[in-house]
Amino acid sequence: MKKYGGSLQCALDANSRSPLGMGSEFRAPKIIKPLYRHHPIWPRTKLILTYGSHWPLEELPEEQRVPNVEEAINFGNHKGATNDPVLLRKLVEKDVKYGYCIPLPLCKAKQIPQLLFAPMNIQRQNTINEMGKIIDKERLTHNQSYKWSGSGTSVNSRIIKEALMPCMYRTCLKRIINWTVAVRRKYPGRRIFASKIDRKFEEQEAELKRAGSGNLWSNKLTKPNSPKLRSLERSRLKKYA
Repeated sequence: MKKYGGSLQCALDANSRSPLGMGSEFRAPKIIKPLYRHHPIWPRTKLILTYGSHWPLEELPEEQRVPNVEEAINFGNHKGATNDPVLLRKLVEKDVKYGYCIPLPLCKAKQIPQLLFAPMNIQRQNTINEMGKIIDKERLTHNQSYKWSGSGTSVNSRIIKEALMPCMYRTCLKRIINWTVAVRRKYPGRRIFASKIDRKFEEQEAELKRAGSGNLWSNKLTKPNSPKLRSLERSRLKKYA
């Protein structure tokens, strides 16, 4: 970060060919375009894959942002994360390994211009293994709805809803049901498999930055200046140097 003048944007741009690059989990837009070019949201999707996700937010005055940062540092993470530091570190190390986050010393965090924090939590839920058995799963979450007292706002509360893309509900579910019925009629004695595509990690590659303001979101970690985290980050970037 010192090399790039404290600018996380410049640091990400300099490593665009690594897993830190925008849209690195996807094929290049020029490869995807023939398949999706007629889709109504393709122009917007192409921008996200190329430049990252820009959220339409109301401005946060500096006199409100600074108290928010101080409060966030003192607050830390939610109890679901702080009560299980071993699991928290395991989940964070996984994100660092795959390039979904960058470990930074908390003592240096305030050197990042227009920094904002979001407390983390650990969500317990169920999933299935390769045999279809229901098993427990822990997922790392980032609470963008938490309101800091310095401004009385959160990231989600400052979203300009009128500028969001409308959510369209059409015939996808109907088509899936029709397809399932047709397959069952054709193969009455065969097991039917359905795939579930999780976009959680791909969306983490998007840069959470408001166009024109440079607001960046981070999360407070327990002992973020960990030698193991730094080693993971160095080894991961070295592969793509």
